[in-house]
Order: sequence, then C-alpha cells, then structure tokens
Amino acid sequence: MRIACIHALKSSLAPIDRAFLTTDPSIELIHMMDTSLLQLLREEKQITPLIRSRLASFCTQADALDVQAVQMTCSAFNGVRDDIQPFVNAPVFRSDEGVMDEASRYIKIGLIATVEETPPPLLSYLQAIAPSIEVTVKIDTTAMTALQKGEPARHDRKIKDLMQELAEDHEAIVLSQYSMAHVADQLHLPNTDILTAPQASVTKCLKTLSRR
Repeated sequence: MRIACIHALKSSLAPIDRAFLTTDPSIELIHMMDTSLLQLLREEKQITPLIRSRLASFCTQADALDVQAVQMTCSAFNGVRDDIQPFVNAPVFRSDEGVMDEASRYIKIGLIATVEETPPPLLSYLQAIAPSIEVTVKIDTTAMTALQKGEPARHDRKIKDLMQELAEDHEAIVLSQYSMAHVADQLHLPNTDILTAPQASVTKCLKTLSRR
C-alpha cells in the first residue's frame, strides 16, 4: 500500500511516519512538503487561490503516483480538502478528522494548539458532528517557536503545563498538532483521556481504506 502525506511543517513528518509504520510496516509512504504555506496563510489571513492551488498540485502529483490515499498533516489547511477531493481519485484525509471523531464522544474537552491557525478548522469540523460538545482552547505559539529553535524540552514543558491546566475539569484533552503527540507519554493524568492526532489519523485512514 502506498500513501502520500502532505506537510506544511517539518515537525509533522516524523510523528505521522512513526504512526503509519508502527501500525503497518509494509506501507510505503511518500512525503510532500511546502513550508512556505503557513507563512503565506498568516500573511493573507485566509485560504487563497494560490494556497489551494499548491495543495491541489501535491494531491494530483500523489494521485499520479498511484497512491491509495492522501493524508494531510497540517490542520490549518483542512478546509481545502473538500475542494480538492473531486479532482483526486484517492481519498484525501484531513489531518484532524480522526482525532475529532474520537473527541466527539465526550461532553467537555480541552484542545491544545501551538499554531494559531489550527483551532478554527478543527472546531468547525467538531461542531458539525457534535454540536453540543463544550471545548476549551489553549494556544501557545511560543511552544512551536521553541521546537523550531531546537528546544524540544522547552516545547514539551509548555505543553505539559497546558495539559495540567485543562485536566482538572475536562474529560479529554486533544493535542492537535502532530508535533505534540509524543508529550502524551510524558504526563500521567488518571482522570483525563489524552487524544493525539497522528495515530487517530492512521486508524481512520486505514479503516476507511479497508472498507473500499
């Protein structure tokens, strides 16, 4: 099986790579990345035709390589999936749908993000499938800055601080960035479930493909 992963951040590559290959080592992954997309989104403050075109180009290139699926890994661009899918034979998966499907089972959750553009598309998807759910959002962009500067311990400490803030009165916490997934193993919160996006995305993708 061959699957293409579309990235806008370098920090998303290793977590999704690990999640796919630990689930099924026979999967061949193709990684495509454009690290200028997020900065362009921040400058334009909206998904522009240029951004949509670049993402569509990745997906059509992947389709030409006979992939069985395309997995997006940056939540900020999830809204583009529905525009792209009609032009791509392989199913295109949002980065958040697996973990948001899991989150929809709860009544009250916390959502942690390190990229400011992440929460809106996640919340939009979640509210469409679970309109009564209560969500508390915590954003710390300095954690992503620390990670990009080569300070992973500082990044992880900031995420754990936010997790502890939310744990007291939330049933579950969503670590929305793929780059946060490893922090779930660093902190034990006995009364709060920790949901991570990479493994949830892999589970959703492979289950969907198995039914095709």
